Amino acid sequence: MASVESSSARVYESALRCFEEFLSSTSLSLGLISVPAARPAPALRALISTDGVITAFISFCSTRGLSHVTVSSYIDGLSFFSIDLHGAAFIPNLEVVTRLLTGLAKSGKRPLPRKSGIPCALLRRIIASLPSVCLTPYDVTLFSTCFIVCYFGAFRVSEFLFSSDEMKLLTRDRVSSHTCQEKGKPFPGGSVRFILPKTKNNSAGPAQEVLFPSLTPDPICPVSAVNSFLSKRPVTPGSAPFFIDHSGSPVLPKRFIEVLRLALSAAGISDPESYSSKSFRVGAASDAFALSVPESSIKALGRWKSSAFMEYVRDSARSSLAADVQALLASGSA
Repeated sequence: MASVESSSARVYESALRCFEEFLSSTSLSLGLISVPAARPAPALRALISTDGVITAFISFCSTRGLSHVTVSSYIDGLSFFSIDLHGAAFIPNLEVVTRLLTGLAKSGKRPLPRKSGIPCALLRRIIASLPSVCLTPYDVTLFSTCFIVCYFGAFRVSEFLFSSDEMKLLTRDRVSSHTCQEKGKPFPGGSVRFILPKTKNNSAGPAQEVLFPSLTPDPICPVSAVNSFLSKRPVTPGSAPFFIDHSGSPVLPKRFIEVLRLALSAAGISDPESYSSKSFRVGAASDAFALSVPESSIKALGRWKSSAFMEYVRDSARSSLAADVQALLASGSA
């Protein structure tokens, strides 16, 4: 550390400590703090060159309320330790890092969304519990479909439930079901298409298409769920809201959350109040991240324009990085 000023040295040591906390949250530790004199430059270079690690680290810092200035200095610190024995800075995808830091600067210390996520496994339990909380078979079908498409579409509730903004409303004529041969769509078992006329990041248009492929015979197949709902849904004009109850009234966000929390409670979840409509979006992003889905695909899934989706990825999903990094480090030391 003799090559940097004492003030910078302290910041860089703090960067290592924070990075070690991040690694610990992924069930991985390199002992960066216990042996500070042995700066593991090859190990750090391996880590920061692994897809998603730096992005996840920045998100980790943001959830702890660190400012963009501090996070930027921590990135510099990691660079310093990674080049100590190599002589050249190496931070992958500087464009992504810059965008993340810019977004962090704009958000200040605004609390990030920390609602519990609903991953696929929990979604199955929720769907299975609906018959015990819904009054009619129609309501079971209605809310099963709402929850399934909310997860698989990584929807904001404002994108598919009733809205006073007619230009934002998902109406019956903006939902269509297709066979596997229709319009040349290569989806065995068919597909369902939602047309979103306006979203949070696309208020000026054009309309965005969300296409659900069939997962038949899985009980949480979005195509089967939508087709089942369509077979029971009351006949309405095409301009009517798509998700309606048996009387034709639109499902409101408040009712959506009420039924969700009842189903969570029936599924054995002790803190249903920690879940909201956003929990499906959190779960979808976390599951995709855990499955190593490319960042560009995750952004497209949730209609994110930047890497802001990392704010939705929970620590349990970040732990999936551990196995990949462990293998990478093991191969590097062999």
